[in-house]
Amino acid sequence: MAASSDKPFVIGISGSSRAGKSTLADRLVNHFCGKTSRYEPKRNKRDRVKRRFGPTCSVSYICGDSYFLHRETQQRLGGNWDHMDAPDYDALIEAVDQEVKDGIVSLVIVEGFRAFAQIELTSMMDLLIWLEVPRQVAQARRMKNKNVTADEFNNNIWTQHELYKDMIFWREVTIGLDLYKINSATTTEVVFQGALAKLQKHIQVKPLDMSTHQSVKKTRATYGQGQPGDGDQVCHVLDHASAAGSSSDGFAGARGLPYVDYRGT
Repeated sequence: MAASSDKPFVIGISGSSRAGKSTLADRLVNHFCGKTSRYEPKRNKRDRVKRRFGPTCSVSYICGDSYFLHRETQQRLGGNWDHMDAPDYDALIEAVDQEVKDGIVSLVIVEGFRAFAQIELTSMMDLLIWLEVPRQVAQARRMKNKNVTADEFNNNIWTQHELYKDMIFWREVTIGLDLYKINSATTTEVVFQGALAKLQKHIQVKPLDMSTHQSVKKTRATYGQGQPGDGDQVCHVLDHASAAGSSSDGFAGARGLPYVDYRGT
């Protein structure tokens, strides 16, 4: 994605079942928009994007769990929602692309257990966050609040996850992209701080002349928030991802990616 102050910064979050993806996404939305802000009403019945506008930042939250091929999953996949073919990738790609083109928000967060499965998706992301969790931890979390057997978890859920993980780390889906790996077997606070530390290299909240900031003007006009004024605080994207191999952490791509066990140090 080419650098542009009017293009939102796109964050991808993925990992196994119960890795803490939605928890991290919610924490990031609350951090950038403020806990007192509320999600806007959906634009229409087909709209599955959650948009939130806070005093300093605007975020679109796209959750992969809202994008499944329901009929095909029931009929062809036997109701196996963890199958690699269950997500509606075309609809998910379209949703992300539309949010980027609209330019209404500052940040777009794309979260899902197959969020990195398509090059068309990852190529729109400026930063990819992978939440790594051991099988035993994921299984314990899943079985605590989902009625699944150990056999179903090991032979289906985790098997599908390993196929996905192998695909994104050893094929071309994430090669050359800025991908950050976090140990999510720790606490949610440690995971959040690890992700935030990485994001703050790209994003900051600063005063901005919003009378010349087109995306903010468009947001205010669209949602009836009044005219922008000088001195207002706004979430500002410092930079977007550039050419392959340009990761600020020195990652050359997913192949041979070093493991980052972030513990707040």
